[in-house]
Amino acid sequence: MHENFSQDLSLASIAAAAEVPIRTLLDAFSRFREENPMRKLRDMRLDHAHTLLRTARCSTITDAALSIATLRLGRFPRTKGESSERAPPRQSLE
Repeated sequence: MHENFSQDLSLASIAAAAEVPIRTLLDAFSRFREENPMRKLRDMRLDHAHTLLRTARCSTITDAALSIATLRLGRFPRTKGESSERAPPRQSLE
């Protein structure tokens, strides 16, 4: 997932790359990471977008959102602010 987070990944493609059934992937993430793989993928993408904005490698939120693949532009700012471990976008970029 780390190497391919900017690609259009699905639960099925992640399970196939790990060579396990989807149910096994879900169970392993739940047991060892206490989260689900798609949420982990979303968080990885958001962390990368945040880094791009913080380091000025992207000048707009749209550019950052487009750099992390299939994230819907309309949800990008809202999703970032919804994450419980993160500050809202305005605070996180200060």
